[in-house]
Amino acid sequence: MESWWRQTTMGDWETSGCPPGHPPGHDGKPGLCPQSWGVLQNRYPYEQTSWPGIANSTAMNADTAYAIWRSCYDGYETWLNTVPHVGTYHAGDEWGCVGRWFAGRWHTGPAQQYIRFVKKYLRERIWTKPDFQQP
Repeated sequence: MESWWRQTTMGDWETSGCPPGHPPGHDGKPGLCPQSWGVLQNRYPYEQTSWPGIANSTAMNADTAYAIWRSCYDGYETWLNTVPHVGTYHAGDEWGCVGRWFAGRWHTGPAQQYIRFVKKYLRERIWTKPDFQQP
């Protein structure tokens, strides 16, 4: 869903919050810099201590993302109840944590939409298709 299995994928293009060595315009989009990097689209502004590993290493990208997801699943991200959210954050809601990864919030509209897309791709087993590529 995030990168179509390409570590070189960059996303969430913004005018600020750029990682070191990647000022606006450096990566091919005038006035913009990518904030998200790699196979799981780890977001630099929230994971600065993981830089540049999240951009350069698939293993670091995955380890960092899954550590965050596990923290969410285990119930350690209680801050999710202090920002705009829908329902109450709690441990054990794997789909809530998938949505949080995308939206940074608990079961909000954008989080729910992302969850629906992920579930759709899982049902379709899109990665098993001979012509698997980004739609």
